[in-house]
Amino acid sequence: RFKGLLADAEFAFYALDPEKAVRSLEDAFRLDKTNAELAFYLGETAFNEGETERATQLLHTVLAREPRHFEALVYTGVLENEAGRTDRALEALKEAVAVKPDAFLPYFALGALFALRGQLARAETFLRKAVAIDENPQAFSLLGTIAYERGRLAEATEAFQKAVRLDPDDEDALYQLGLCYLDRGWTQK
Repeated sequence: RFKGLLADAEFAFYALDPEKAVRSLEDAFRLDKTNAELAFYLGETAFNEGETERATQLLHTVLAREPRHFEALVYTGVLENEAGRTDRALEALKEAVAVKPDAFLPYFALGALFALRGQLARAETFLRKAVAIDENPQAFSLLGTIAYERGRLAEATEAFQKAVRLDPDDEDALYQLGLCYLDRGWTQK
């Protein structure tokens, strides 16, 4: 029955009917609640659809079976933070860093989380590690915001310039860069 449901899901995907495919996968998961990869796929799908409670439930199922499942740890960290469970979020994201110390996303997520908590020095540490792994415009923009708030205009300017270089359409980074230029007296820029 399980294999038949997986085949049904495959055909539904080929037929461009993702709702039917997910229903088939949900039915398959009910037959094998220990299948961590299926739970992760369904959890990731729920996450992408904005079904945060369902995603959290499925991702916890994955972590119960595979406590070092990198992607499940990252998604869980993000979801726990959104739910206001910051300590759980930090725990999951730090474990993700331990699993893959060369991955951008957990460092970025930790940096963003600490920035939201007002712990700018800690945020900056994680964001610097993130951009050392992958030069990402959002990470540079957040680094620029932190430097600006800490009164370091030269660093803020440099970070926003990098963000804009990587994503010329980033309106927020452009705006923040303009503020840095004004604060430095560079009105022509």
